[in-house]
Amino acid sequence: MSPPDQQESPLSIAELRFYLTRAAVGCGVPFGVAEDFAEAVVTSARMGLDPAPIALHALTSLDEKKSDWGVSVSRAGDGLIFRPSGRVQYSAVYGGCSVVDHLYLMTDSATVEIMDVDEPLLLACYLKSPLLDARHLLASWKTVGGEPIIVEFEGGRVTTVYCKDEGTLLMTGPVDVRITAASHADQPDGAPLIDRDTLERAYALPLEAGVTVDGSIWAQIYELFRRYLVPSSEEERATAAGAGLVDRD
Repeated sequence: MSPPDQQESPLSIAELRFYLTRAAVGCGVPFGVAEDFAEAVVTSARMGLDPAPIALHALTSLDEKKSDWGVSVSRAGDGLIFRPSGRVQYSAVYGGCSVVDHLYLMTDSATVEIMDVDEPLLLACYLKSPLLDARHLLASWKTVGGEPIIVEFEGGRVTTVYCKDEGTLLMTGPVDVRITAASHADQPDGAPLIDRDTLERAYALPLEAGVTVDGSIWAQIYELFRRYLVPSSEEERATAAGAGLVDRD
């Protein structure tokens, strides 16, 4: 299977989901978690962003053991604090799933803090989960350099993004992410970087025109995807159980 040529044509949303899910499995992520990861990355594409750098950083952090899924969860008032249990960063690939599950079971006013997240924007994108469609939430963090970022979710969509510029929005961690109900948070200062109207237009665009990604970064994601394809053994070929490269799915 050859990688899509990003110099020729954009990826469809379905292609993004297909390749990203299997690239995550290639890094050892369980298939169900990998599907949620791919959906969160698609959310970043619907914001008008190139999803490839976000996805690659999250996966390589896991693959190089700079991040991990281990976490301890403690109560803080009516909220929760997630802390990585080891000496590495907390993986947004796993953290996003866990945070959404906990938020779903908590009161609307509860606050969740997630410490030392490797890819904060990715973790925030998990809040688009159908489990949280009825919530109006703010995900906020500060970059390593101290620049504030706020991403607003309402009705199952990203509705507003506040930060200095796109480069700041895409900065990686480790940083601490805070998720709270919009009604229990201070209103963001200043004009948004991406407003509601812009996000509405960007949300529809990938469905119409596909998603253009950085070709060199996508090639690295494709190499992770290739791990999902396993060469069949001589014994399998002899028994007609395999032929060339076999999709595990």
